[in-house]
Amino acid sequence: MSQNVTNLPRGQAILAGNGRTLSTGMRPDLEGIQTEFQDIAPGQASGVKVVRSSRFVKAIMLQNISGVTLEAGRAVSYASGQRGRRVDGYSTVSVGPVAGIVDPHYGATGVADDDYFWCLYEGPAECKTDLAAGAGNVISLDDLMVAMTAVTSQSTTSGRVVAQAATTSTTYIMSVPLNAIGRALSAKTTANTNADVLVDLACSLK
Repeated sequence: MSQNVTNLPRGQAILAGNGRTLSTGMRPDLEGIQTEFQDIAPGQASGVKVVRSSRFVKAIMLQNISGVTLEAGRAVSYASGQRGRRVDGYSTVSVGPVAGIVDPHYGATGVADDDYFWCLYEGPAECKTDLAAGAGNVISLDDLMVAMTAVTSQSTTSGRVVAQAATTSTTYIMSVPLNAIGRALSAKTTANTNADVLVDLACSLK
């Protein structure tokens, strides 16, 4: 495991707020740096730290080349040929591979296009549920969580997670064990649209 040589805390991006742009702030040397953070609950008041568990969360630094601001808690996918370096949007393929989850500590600000950010791939993290009030939001503790389908990698419906029910479909014989995001650590119901579900991540850096 690499050290956090950037000294960049959770919830902060490299370029945002520092007067740097894509042309002046490119830092390919930072792409792929991995580190661990204590499991701290996001959304706390400034200076307040609420330790959620004694576990740690693994993160990798990636660049957002999607063309849009990436929202916290959404699942993202690697750009073609850029595994471990850059993502080009949210996940869109049902039970497809994901790079990880945009660190929930980025909050409402998210991650600006071209910026570098912490993407979580192992350990406890909040993920976003389906926007629609339906069976996709029925999640029980320990359910196996996977990416849900969406039209485009920049749409509001993309980058979301659902529970994977047991199936005999040959389509999922390999994709489910290979691409599962993790196990649910909290439960949700039909009405919990666009909500945070806590997941024990085990994403695609395996």
